[in-house]
Amino acid sequence: MDGLMSEEIRKFVFKIVVLGTEAVGKTSLIEKFSQKTFNKEYKPTLGTNIIIKELTHENFHFKFMLWDIAGQQKWAGMRHLYYKGAQGALLVFDVTRPPSLNDIPTWNTDLQNHAGIIPKILVANKIDLEMNVKVDAINNMASSIEADDLIQTSAKTGKAVDDAFIKIALEILKKIKID
Repeated sequence: MDGLMSEEIRKFVFKIVVLGTEAVGKTSLIEKFSQKTFNKEYKPTLGTNIIIKELTHENFHFKFMLWDIAGQQKWAGMRHLYYKGAQGALLVFDVTRPPSLNDIPTWNTDLQNHAGIIPKILVANKIDLEMNVKVDAINNMASSIEADDLIQTSAKTGKAVDDAFIKIALEILKKIKID
């Protein structure tokens, strides 16, 4: 034996809900993360879609159950059913559409009412396009909803997409006190 010991891989299964107003790129973020694809045509989510993605990061193996929650108002009455058991959340807005940022407190309140206080990340999506939201407004929103982090992503280019999902997993580990 050479004196080196390999660290044991620790396995976790996490339910992550991905929330935000319609057309902010929730499905695109999940598809980029899980399949490394980007579909430029918008197809609204009906109710919810559940996607499974496995990933090894450092000495952790994560199995993500990603719940892509429909953003259209007509699904608002059903959303609370999908939040049950969520361990983390990505709250997504579109940097080209200020109203999508303004909707984040409503999503956050809904999340807290039905899933409790769980780790959450504010995701500023579509950074490959011209930003129409002030940086101060984004930072203030992250602070006001007590987001564990703020990550700027582009589902189209893939920029920081993996980072967002890895970060929420690490925040969940912190909450359950796993080193």
